[in-house]
Amino acid sequence: MATVTLDGAISGGGGGGGGGGGGISNYPGSLDLTDSPVGLYLLDSDLADSSGNGLASFVDTGSPAVTTHTEGGRDWRLFRSGSHLKIATGPASMLITGDCTVQLSVKLLESGTTQTLVMTGTTSKPAGNRLFGIVHGYVANRFTADHEHSGGTNVLSSFSNAADVAVADLEWAWHHLALVRDTTANTYTLYIDGVPQTAVNYGTDPTGGASGSIWLGCDETGNFGNVGAIMGNFAVYNSALSASQVAYHADRVLGGMTS
Repeated sequence: MATVTLDGAISGGGGGGGGGGGGISNYPGSLDLTDSPVGLYLLDSDLADSSGNGLASFVDTGSPAVTTHTEGGRDWRLFRSGSHLKIATGPASMLITGDCTVQLSVKLLESGTTQTLVMTGTTSKPAGNRLFGIVHGYVANRFTADHEHSGGTNVLSSFSNAADVAVADLEWAWHHLALVRDTTANTYTLYIDGVPQTAVNYGTDPTGGASGSIWLGCDETGNFGNVGAIMGNFAVYNSALSASQVAYHADRVLGGMTS
C-alpha cells in the first residue's frame, strides 16, 4: 500500500491495474481540443482554461491546499482529504443543463470512503438543483454516476470497475473516466477507460440558472467526499459525446499520447 506523507510526497505502492483491473501503470497523455470542450484544464503547470473559452479560473483549494505532483515528467494535481478545487461561480455557461460531458484522468490513492471526483451544479443542495458528477466508493469498489434533475430527484447509479476488481488493483493505476448526459434520449452513461457502462434513464431535464460551478475533489457543498487522488486532464463539454468520441479521448490518455 502506498502512503502519502504530510508534505504530499508519495512512496511505496505498485504499478498498474493488472489482472483485468483496467487503467495503466505508465503516465497518461493529455486531452486535446477535439470535440470542442467549453473548458479544458490539464491541471499541469497551471490551472488555466486551455479551451480558449475563458471559463472562470479555479478559486478555491480547500485545506490542505491541492499541490503540484510531478510524475512521468509532467505535473499533476495531488488531492488529499480536505483539499479540492472549484471553478469560480458563473457565468451561466458553467451550469450546463442540456447535453453535457465531463471527463478526467485519475489515480486513486485511497479508498473505503465516498470520494467525489467531479461535481457540477450549484453551490448548495436545494430541491431541483442540477448535480452531475462522478463518485467513487459510495458503493464499495465502484464508481457512481450522480445525477439530480429539476424535480429534485437524486439518482446515484453505481457501476463496477472494469472487472469489479479489488481495490488493490484499482489504486495506483491511472484511469480515464467520462460521464455523458444525452437530453434527447434522457440518459446518462458512465465510461470507464473508454468502455461504456449501461445507460441510465432519467425523467426530467435539469432546469436553468444564472450561474453554476464545477468542483473537483469534493461535492457541491465543498466539504464532503474529499478525495485522496492524483488528477489531471479535466474537460467539460456542452454536448453529449458519442462512444467513439469518448474512446478517442480515452485512447489519448491511456496510450500516453502527448501531442
